[in-house]
Amino acid sequence: MINFTTASQQKPLEPSWVKSHKKPQLCYPITTRISQFLQQLFRFLTQGDQPQVWQVLHQGKSYWNAYDPATGQRVNRLSEAEMRAWIDERYNR
Repeated sequence: MINFTTASQQKPLEPSWVKSHKKPQLCYPITTRISQFLQQLFRFLTQGDQPQVWQVLHQGKSYWNAYDPATGQRVNRLSEAEMRAWIDERYNR
């Protein structure tokens, strides 16, 4: 066993120890999906008959999904412009 007597002797070894002892990372897609599910569940339980709209990122692209509990209608993978049109249509009935 090596004993270090000064901080200057100890310092060069610290970066190599830090690099080799990284924290384990959780599987990103699974945690994201769980988080999205919980957010949707919360919205469903708290918003009554208001439409629920959420953004989904898939392979670097942004899509919008929505559910209208008043009509039971569900739309998936719309662009932002398409989602705005869907919302406008709902309120202009």
